Amino acid sequence: MICFLTSSPFLENENRLNPANGLPEELRKSLRPNCAALFICSDPDGHERTLFFAQAVKEAFEADGFSFGSFEILDGLNRKKAGALVQGADFIILAGGHVPTQNRFFQEIDLRALLCDFHGVILGISAGTMNAAETVYSQPEEEGEAVDPDYQRFLPGLGLTKTQILPHYQSTRHDVLDGLRVFEDIAYPDSMGRSFYALPDGSYLHIHDGREELRGEAFLIRDGTLRRICKKGEALELDSLKNLDDPAAKSGLLPEKLVTLRLPYPGRERRVVRVYVPARKRGERLPVIYMSDGQNLFDKESSGFGCWYVREAVREERKRSGKAAIIVGIHNGDPERMEDLTPACIGKLFPKEARKRIHPKGEAFADFLLQTVMPVIAKRFPAKQGRENTAFCGSSAGGMMAFFLALRYPEIFSCAGVLSPAFLLYKHTDLETWIRSVLQEEKPFLYLYSGAGDPLEESICRRFRRVCSFLKKVWPQDQMVQVVLPEKIHHEDAWEAVFQGFLHLYLNG
Repeated sequence: MICFLTSSPFLENENRLNPANGLPEELRKSLRPNCAALFICSDPDGHERTLFFAQAVKEAFEADGFSFGSFEILDGLNRKKAGALVQGADFIILAGGHVPTQNRFFQEIDLRALLCDFHGVILGISAGTMNAAETVYSQPEEEGEAVDPDYQRFLPGLGLTKTQILPHYQSTRHDVLDGLRVFEDIAYPDSMGRSFYALPDGSYLHIHDGREELRGEAFLIRDGTLRRICKKGEALELDSLKNLDDPAAKSGLLPEKLVTLRLPYPGRERRVVRVYVPARKRGERLPVIYMSDGQNLFDKESSGFGCWYVREAVREERKRSGKAAIIVGIHNGDPERMEDLTPACIGKLFPKEARKRIHPKGEAFADFLLQTVMPVIAKRFPAKQGRENTAFCGSSAGGMMAFFLALRYPEIFSCAGVLSPAFLLYKHTDLETWIRSVLQEEKPFLYLYSGAGDPLEESICRRFRRVCSFLKKVWPQDQMVQVVLPEKIHHEDAWEAVFQGFLHLYLNG
């Protein structure tokens, strides 16, 4: 996918593309003649205005010699055809307009998911550019929004970039809204701890192969201050700017990053997968830990129960031993969590009540991990390859899944963090039979943990001890460790601390 995220790509007084900063030439390199274009509106109910704007855009391109085999429009009248329209397009134009209105329409048609399989060219115009970000800064623009306590200034976006752009800087920098200056009194305070990029018309962000480059005049608003970072006719690669003030960059390391993916899950909606890559040396590749319940791993805001704070654990381990790992968290926050994390091949669920509400489909989760997630990680991230560099860790039903994966695929996983595993979902005799049936010569290292500090964890611990006793008969003792902390309850707070021990052991042997 190639993106051109513009303030406005057109000349102010002429319906043609703005030649400043090489935009028409770059578009010519990226668009084939007679391509299929799709214009996506900003207001799904403003059909007449959308038609007018779309026609003007088409004419501006044609005036510069571009040709289209088709030029479709997506708005509220044909929203049900969104998937087919996106799939049939080579060139998508995200219209300008009111950011929150367009954002709601994008959410309604699930445009973010539709674009996951799009490999063409995207042109963002004003609001379309703003809504292209992972997190959209919806700068107040209509009367009443600046003083409305319920107005949401940060919205989920399309995730095409993490860069937050404020368009039309040349014409809006002195604007006043609801008695407040839109930059000094609104954008500057909102930039504390954040970075906004203010672009005049004619400037744009070019994204190709993951590389982001500002073309033309641009201003950085960060922590309440503004400075010009690029001049008209110049180009600036954003990584060089972001690294300039990054402590990791000053130490010669590439900065850490947390990336959100949405990958196709068999028979379900796309699944959220979050990937944390710690600070690393250029060219350095790192082992990978795949984990269940990704919604609970990185920050408290995305968790409904608690947080493992795995980023902090990896940072501390880097300081402690000099080693680190990529963490891949697969979300299991939906109602089907227990189905995803309980394999059917082990045996019928126990007790009988569990069979009525849980229909095990853990094998499908394993297929998703092995066939979809892992190839993406290998292709897109600095991951070391091979079983010695691959582990899985989970808790509760996720701990059961970690145990299943380690025994079923020892040629893929060298280590498993089996924390508070839900062994009690199966009859012990069924578990023993299954374990014997899958035993192979190669055996991963098992980090087995249980607490006993509340009724649920105490029940888990009783079965845990029984399974561990059996494993001692069939599993090499130097390939497993059993940890029991009787005071710990069935909660993320406990697993946060235990994960630190698992991480250290996995990375240091």
